[in-house]
Amino acid sequence: VTGVQTSLPISVAEGVAPDAPTSIGDPVVLRDRPTSFAGDLRDVPRSHAPATPPEDEGETRPADPAAPVTDAVVQDVAPLAAAPSATVTDGLSLGPGGGWPPDPTIDVGPNHVIEAVNRSWAVYDRASRAQLATGTFNALIDGTGTPCDTANQGDPVVLYDSIADRWILTDFAFTSLSAGPYYQCFAVSKTADPVAGGWWFYAFETGQPPAGGTGNYLPDYPKLGVWPDGVYMTANMFTWDPVAHDMQMSNGRLFAFNRAAMEAGQASSAVAIDLAYPSFNLLPAHARVATGLPPTSTPGYAVETWLGNTLRVWRFAVDWTTPGNSSVTGANVSVAAYTAPPAYAPTPGLNIDTLDDVPMMQLQYTAIGGAQSLWLTHTVGAGGATGLRWYQLDVSGAPAVAQQSTWAPADGVYRFMPSLGVDRLGDMAIGYSASSATLDPGIRYAGRLAGDPAGTLTLDEQVLQAGGGTQITYTRWGDYSAMALDPSDGCTFWYANEYYPTTGTTWHTAIASFAYPACTGSTPAAPVAVPDAAPAPTAAPAPELRAAAVRTATRRALASGLKVSVAPSAAGTVTIVVRARGRVVGRLTRTVAATPRILSVPLRRTWLRTVRKGAVLQVAFTGRSTNGTPFTPTTTFVRVR
Repeated sequence: VTGVQTSLPISVAEGVAPDAPTSIGDPVVLRDRPTSFAGDLRDVPRSHAPATPPEDEGETRPADPAAPVTDAVVQDVAPLAAAPSATVTDGLSLGPGGGWPPDPTIDVGPNHVIEAVNRSWAVYDRASRAQLATGTFNALIDGTGTPCDTANQGDPVVLYDSIADRWILTDFAFTSLSAGPYYQCFAVSKTADPVAGGWWFYAFETGQPPAGGTGNYLPDYPKLGVWPDGVYMTANMFTWDPVAHDMQMSNGRLFAFNRAAMEAGQASSAVAIDLAYPSFNLLPAHARVATGLPPTSTPGYAVETWLGNTLRVWRFAVDWTTPGNSSVTGANVSVAAYTAPPAYAPTPGLNIDTLDDVPMMQLQYTAIGGAQSLWLTHTVGAGGATGLRWYQLDVSGAPAVAQQSTWAPADGVYRFMPSLGVDRLGDMAIGYSASSATLDPGIRYAGRLAGDPAGTLTLDEQVLQAGGGTQITYTRWGDYSAMALDPSDGCTFWYANEYYPTTGTTWHTAIASFAYPACTGSTPAAPVAVPDAAPAPTAAPAPELRAAAVRTATRRALASGLKVSVAPSAAGTVTIVVRARGRVVGRLTRTVAATPRILSVPLRRTWLRTVRKGAVLQVAFTGRSTNGTPFTPTTTFVRVR
């Protein structure tokens, strides 16, 4: 079936909240019908030259006018323990379809892992990591009658839809950078098996001009996320300036694609709404079953950074029955001021791009313990180098900062190109690139546990992949990395980023996986979506669990257990977990009355035999009252004497 792409501008009165920080355009409807691939990906040709040479599409951004400021949330306490080690294998490298930068992206399903780079993809067996199939986007997508068949240009994104157990591969395509037309290309799996289960292909024309514009506009740097009612996408719109012979910034654009229709192989529609310049570099939210789905009919979220001290949080409400009723509202959230990062990070060779303070994929949505959150990270200036700012935004009501911090150890190393993930317990991991004038760019990560002090990475940096060299002909790096969560356990993080094993022109990617010891075991149950309802009355405060260590933790005393006091405000069950350097070394669960008491947590003998003076124990207290209400978590720290 030949793809059909049309756009129907709809003139409607747009409903905009009073606090919307910028003007918003009318909805535009896009439509396409799929072509079908019923074969096996292992039969797709591995070498398929791109129709055009790699383009530098350019992620040009508005200059941040903010002067250097003091970052009030730079982490000033040392982590308590090293993050756990990871399993690391080589991923894709520069090949027949590739170009610079690699744009590494990854996601994981119950049985497969898919990685994509600029402009190739590979499917791996999740358990063995064996590569099952690989090829280019040009060789995969076919039959749409658009540049998606022959002229894929990169900026790939891989999404595993844990709601429907389907896979989505996407990038953009065009034959002329200056004139377009421009398409967003989709390969949507027909089944949970991405190798032999077949695919649907869609090609949506996405370069229609905003109101008052003419010609085609390049929808650059597309970022996507799965939401219950659609696949949401953001893009930076550029227009060609024939005088300057270059692309000029126009505005940010929000898209929503009909996920259910595409996964069923039906004719599908999409809705696009423009935000006026200077809105730019937006990032859409991504929801996973393992970390909780939003209540029914919750609009899709998108976030952008603004002026070095503000996050703009957008809500895109799509009406698939009457697309003209779709609307966008927004709110500004003040955050701790930061300095824009240097444009380049040093290496022993060429300096490489840091991508300023662009929000890095993905904007993770979680619904854990009754709190709805958005998790976000980007690069900032820090101590003459670069560091990583990260946030947890509470979106249970009006958007507000739950915690924020900047990770920037004072060692002269530039840390940039981050991506973060959150597991089903609320633990967080952040991966990134790291380099300096004497350090080849490598891949690292750090993290924190859900009960740790707010705004603190307590699990210290691990080197996932040391750099063995740097690139010699091009400054572009990234343009992003990707942290994903394994749906099988809701615990294991998978991360992909770029590095060079030797100095030269052939980039490589590394694929790492790791999990925190406290988050292991069974497959998480799918949370039940909460239906829309009238505003609920103010909830009663959570029962408190006042707790602390009460005995001096000498090595001899610890042999009989770590003594702790608990004073719950209600009867219930208390769980105490003791960690040393990120590893669980003791655990106790007890039913308690609403009275103070002392408990003894047995500690592992293997750990007791090797513990040294000065070791720090993290003691986390959780539990539920007898009526099922969770206690407010409490964490304390004990140093071995």
